[in-house]
Amino acid sequence: MSDTTKIILCSLTVFLSSNSVVSQSPDSVRYGFLPGFSYNTDNGINIYLELQRFVYNKEIQPFQSFGKYWFNYSGIGAYTLSLYHDEVRTFGTDKRSSFDLLTSQNYGNYFPGYTVDGGFSKERFDTTSFYHFNSFLLNIGVETRIPLSAIIDIRRTDIKIGLRVVHERPFDLISGSFMETNRPKGWEGSTYSFLEIGYLKENRDDEFSSKSGSLFSLGLKTSVPGISSSWIGQIFSEFRAFKQFTNPGKIPEIVFAQRFLVNHTIGDIPYWFAPSLGGAGSARGYIYRRFVGKGLVQSNTEIRTWLFKLPWLEARLGVSGFIDNGIVYDGAFRDYQRASTIGFGGFTSLFNKDFILKYEMGFSKEGTGVYVGSGFSF
Repeated sequence: MSDTTKIILCSLTVFLSSNSVVSQSPDSVRYGFLPGFSYNTDNGINIYLELQRFVYNKEIQPFQSFGKYWFNYSGIGAYTLSLYHDEVRTFGTDKRSSFDLLTSQNYGNYFPGYTVDGGFSKERFDTTSFYHFNSFLLNIGVETRIPLSAIIDIRRTDIKIGLRVVHERPFDLISGSFMETNRPKGWEGSTYSFLEIGYLKENRDDEFSSKSGSLFSLGLKTSVPGISSSWIGQIFSEFRAFKQFTNPGKIPEIVFAQRFLVNHTIGDIPYWFAPSLGGAGSARGYIYRRFVGKGLVQSNTEIRTWLFKLPWLEARLGVSGFIDNGIVYDGAFRDYQRASTIGFGGFTSLFNKDFILKYEMGFSKEGTGVYVGSGFSF
């Protein structure tokens, strides 16, 4: 960042409730609000607004509905809008459904190429705009979870069925840039409609701040011929496990959290569909999308503990440490690249145990990454 750059960051949590702000009573509606802004001489003012809405009902666990909505805008005209809504009992049935929308006009997108092909220069990335390009994105999806077993609290086994439409289009490419000269699949713009089907077994004690139990999912995604730019597919799986270690003394309780991800793609995929390592929730400490391949295996290990509690504010403050590992590989697993990082962070909740803000710092051999956001990575 240049000497002329000035950054102002503002993080604020505001909580509103239809009932008392102290007790999380049943049949309540609660909100979490996170605004932020920054300024620099290159992009001007950057504004960020996030709203989370929790509707609780004593008859429905873990909640009746949950919504997360955020908007980001910069002075140069770039923007991102994200909407997510989750309904546990859709229209009074036992089916759980969700809707999400993400659209953006990004003036700072980048693609470093497939890692196993070589040629990426971190110095060139840091000092030039060779890997950068402008792009427009529209991503809309719906998903329904159909229970296979009796629902006990939040524990359930489901079949997942989903539909998704993704359109991404680079524009105003710089002559001589990586995207313009290498022309990876999708460089002229592409649209895909996907059918998703999967299996999910939910056995965690809490969806927002898990202390025990596990989550397993397995799924298949395929583009729909005739309404997609080409046929592509994806096989993916995720496993999360949590274990709480209780101490009888004054030492705070410690939670061990582990996640494994597997993502394998099929077909001639566009660049934006390629699995990658780097950035928040991935290999923290590397830049976003630092390592790109046709397949991915990822492991995230975290230790978390809540250090302080202020009951009259329903506030908590905690710390964490993490280790991230992963590999990306080509389609036939003939070549691969490994990435490993370590780091630490802090997190807090205020007025509502489910509205969690996190602050993380990851370290890799190429640098340091700082991440601020809402909710645990997993």
